[in-house]
Amino acid sequence: MTDHTQPTVTITAAHLETALRQWMARIDYDTHKNLECGEDTGQDTYPQEAADVFKQLKRITNGTPS
Repeated sequence: MTDHTQPTVTITAAHLETALRQWMARIDYDTHKNLECGEDTGQDTYPQEAADVFKQLKRITNGTPS
């Protein structure tokens, strides 16, 4: 059973992207740099990664299977 008395916070995809960047830079700098500037394309893939995580969080909080 889930304890729904836990504090909640409202976040946007932009907030999530910022948090994801900071978290990845702290735990795995090489992966962070690869996401920030892909080896093959040089493209910043953090916006797409954050959008994917945001979708998963929405599914989880809405009770829909992933």
